[in-house]
Amino acid sequence: MLKRYQILLATWQADYLKLVAEGFDESFSEAVRGAVCIAIMCMIPKMFPEYKSSFPVEKVKDMLEKTMRKGNQEEKHKSLSNLYFEARKASEYAIKKREQENKEK
Repeated sequence: MLKRYQILLATWQADYLKLVAEGFDESFSEAVRGAVCIAIMCMIPKMFPEYKSSFPVEKVKDMLEKTMRKGNQEEKHKSLSNLYFEARKASEYAIKKREQENKEK
């Protein structure tokens, strides 16, 4: 489920995300969601080294190059769905882990 938020971006951030959206033929919102998911996939292993993703950053890079740039819409949708799923798993792990740590304090 999507929630509506108002976020403020610096001009350079908005310009970059517009470039990404155009380059991958996606909406601005899709570019923002993708960028957030990629950030999650990069940060969770740094914050929680014990977390082992089945979709490491190297796979994300491959997916962006192979599918998002050159694939058809169905392949793009499947790849984005996979990215969203894996980022959600990672974020849910981090949230649960942090809640457990806070309870132990």
